[in-house]
Amino acid sequence: MGYMKAVLNRTPTNLSFTDELQFILGVLFPEAIIYGLSMLRNLSLPDAEKIFISGPVYHRSEVEEFDYN
Repeated sequence: MGYMKAVLNRTPTNLSFTDELQFILGVLFPEAIIYGLSMLRNLSLPDAEKIFISGPVYHRSEVEEFDYN
């Protein structure tokens, strides 16, 4: 979070604290996750983005356990 805030601070903007937080969490953080996913799994950025958007894959037993509780 600190690194992303530093990246944002290097860019000339007039964002309030709330706007900065929303930008970091809504734009920079997802982009960092997508980039990391592409590096870890040796994927292209569009493929990593598709995986990020689709979310995690849960095994049927995990879903049943969650629904039971």
